[in-house]
Parts: sequence; C-alpha cells; structure tokens
Amino acid sequence: MKNVTGCFAFWLLAVSLLFSACYSPRYVHSPVAVNVPVLAKKGDSKIAGYYSFNPGEKPNQTTAGKLSSGNGLDIQAAYALTNHLAVQAAFNVRNEKNYADFNINRADSSLISYKRNSIEFGLGYFTYFDKRRASFFQVFAGAGFGSSSFSDKYFTGNMPARNFKMDVTRLYIQPAILIKYGEVFASSLSSRVSLVYFKNVQSDYTAEELFRYQLQDIQKGAKVFWEPAFTNTFGLKKLPGLKLELQMGLAFLMSDRFVDYRTLNISAGLLLDMDGAVLMRLLPGRAAGGRGLSALAVVAASVTLGARGGGGLVALLVVPLAIPLLLFGSRPMEPGALGLAAAAALVLAAIAPFAGGAALRASRG
Repeated sequence: MKNVTGCFAFWLLAVSLLFSACYSPRYVHSPVAVNVPVLAKKGDSKIAGYYSFNPGEKPNQTTAGKLSSGNGLDIQAAYALTNHLAVQAAFNVRNEKNYADFNINRADSSLISYKRNSIEFGLGYFTYFDKRRASFFQVFAGAGFGSSSFSDKYFTGNMPARNFKMDVTRLYIQPAILIKYGEVFASSLSSRVSLVYFKNVQSDYTAEELFRYQLQDIQKGAKVFWEPAFTNTFGLKKLPGLKLELQMGLAFLMSDRFVDYRTLNISAGLLLDMDGAVLMRLLPGRAAGGRGLSALAVVAASVTLGARGGGGLVALLVVPLAIPLLLFGSRPMEPGALGLAAAAALVLAAIAPFAGGAALRASRG
C-alpha cells in the first residue's frame, strides 16, 4: 500500500511540476527575408519590397486556442559595382504576437506583443558557372543593427504588465547558388549563417521570470543561427524589369545556449531587376508620377468628402487624370517627356492645397 501511495504521490508531483513549468515562449529572434539578388554583370541592380509573415503553431491549450504569428515589411536593394563585386542593403520591420497561459487553469493569461526592426549592409562576390551565364554562385558578408522589444499585457489575474527591450547586432555570411532561365524565371538556394548579439537589455521582469523564460543569459556571447532560404523569381513579359518574388526561409539555432525563436518566414513581393542605366532613367519618372498621384488623391478626397457614394466618385475623378501619369511613370523617360511629367506633377501639387481647401469649405457650408 505504501508503494502505491508513494508512486501516486510521485506522479502527482511530476504532473504539477510539468504544468507549473510550462510557459509560452518569449521569442528573441525571427528570420527575415534574405536578400539574394540576381546579378550577372556590372550595373545590374535590384530594388524590392516584400510582405512577410511568420506563421505560428496551431491553436492548443498553451495558446488559449489562438494563433501565434507575425508579419512585417522587408525592403531590399543591391547593385553590381563590377562584373564580380556587389553591394547590398536591407531594412525590415516586424510586428508579432503570441498568447500565454501559465497553468492548466489559465489563471494568468497574457498577450505578448513584439516589435522588431533592423537595417543591414553587405559586400559580396558573384561569378557564373557557364558561358551562357545561366547559373551563378555568390557570397555576401555584412552586418546589421536594430532593436527588438516585447511586452506582456495580462488580461486575467492581478499581475502587472512586463516589458523587455534590447539592441540587436548581426554579423552574417551568405553563400548562394542561382539558376536563371532568361528573363522569365530564376531560382536560388541560399545558406546564411548569422551571429546575433543581444545587448543593452532593459527589462522589468523579475529574476525568477527571466530564468523561467530563458532570458537570464541573453547577453552572454553570440547566438548562432543557420538560416537557409529558397527563392523563386518570376518575370512579367509585358512589364520588363518588374518581377514577382516568393521566398521561404527557415531558422535553426546552432548555439549550445538555448533561446526561444521563430523558425519560419514566408515573403512575397515585387522587385525591379534591371540595368543600372535603365533604372536611373526610370526612377525620376516614377518620382514625378508619385507626386502627381498624391496631389490628385488630396483633391478627390476633399471634393467627395461627405458625399454619398464618395468611393465611386473618387474613382471617376482620379482614374482619367491618373492614366497619363501612370503611363509616363512606368517606363524609362527621355528628358523632354520627363520635363513634361515633372511640370504636370508640379502644377497638380501647387493647386491641390487650394482646391482641397475650397472643397472643404464648400462641404461645410
């Protein structure tokens, strides 16, 4: 009987320890979109923007039946300085969340919200394997700087909110193999290794909480992550230079000292991939067209303010006037055409405040 009682007590203790030790992770790292430009010769360039998201685990008891996820924006650029040397830069921002339950009764549930941002710069070497320049090898190395923070906002129990903030420094090396099929399709496999340093931690977690969430030694040494990524780029025949890019990236912690981190990033976006000389002729037209479209939007919004069916009126007003700006701004421009587009954008920008103000006064009257 004593043996049965002792065995029961042991399992009861083990189960209680299991539930008391359970916690929802505080993610200190999330993978971002990897910058893998398709560069073949001097002057080739890349400017891209992506929507990215980090899928979370399936709903279960430890997440109050809600998903853990994140999303954000990645902006990337690259330029081939010579036929073999290139530079790259990237900026990323993330907003994430996950839900925490600290025991089986869900007495202390909280919403953990994250904000991350970073910028990075790199220098690289690229070369081709064959004379047709259809397959390439490239390797980039660089550094990134940013910040990461998260907060616990409890919505049950009487626990105060907690905050955690730190600076993040990243050193990386990124080899990749690329295969290019004309201007229609390109595919790449990259293998980034990142050394991530967390410094200048500011936190109001207790010492016990820092230990529980694996944060007590976050500033000790670099955390090494292996971050492979698979990227596909699709060309648009009717819009040369404009391409669609899809990427799936993973993250694996290679360090002995454990930290919680997200493991998956999926990105989709558009990029300009063209010769540098063509790009320099294209950007001024897009800049002028963008100013003109902004001015049109101000006037149209002011005129239709308070009107029933205002959305339809905005379309009727803006579309006929916006088509010329879009046509001029979507292709490389000669000096004469650029001057005409710039003049039209300047006129629209000049009259927009007065037209908008008059429309607002009329609507109030």
